[in-house]
Amino acid sequence: MLIEFTLNLSTVPTTNGFIYLTNRISNALRYGNIPIVIRFDVSIRICIFKLKMPDNLLEPDLDEFNYLMLNDDIKLKIQNNNPPTVKDSLEFTRSVRVSQDIELNKYLLSFAELPSTLQFDDPLYKLVKKAVEDKRYSEDLQNELMKQIPWTHA
Repeated sequence: MLIEFTLNLSTVPTTNGFIYLTNRISNALRYGNIPIVIRFDVSIRICIFKLKMPDNLLEPDLDEFNYLMLNDDIKLKIQNNNPPTVKDSLEFTRSVRVSQDIELNKYLLSFAELPSTLQFDDPLYKLVKKAVEDKRYSEDLQNELMKQIPWTHA
């Protein structure tokens, strides 16, 4: 399973001891952008990683499920799949979590360093801004991001 993720800097409520992963580059960029904007630090860039993680290490993102349960439409869909599976988690929350450190030397495929939405003069600014604002999880945008992001292979 191919997963892109960004490090959690404790700006969004999460459970201690987990690392959160997403299968959407736009999510990785959105969550990576949040602490930079909150700190209003134009010197910090977003780093995202493309990993190949064994399925048996992945768990449903229960924190995001709890958040989504506030939405009645999604709540009905989720309640039919109780307890949520990893597949449910990727479908409904577009994220999963692992309960251990991730050994990059084992699982890293590639990584990219990108501007935050505070770095207006960066050539990739518009692409990152478009990704951060993507709420529909457009497949076209995900494909565009995969092609335009300057990935460094491990």
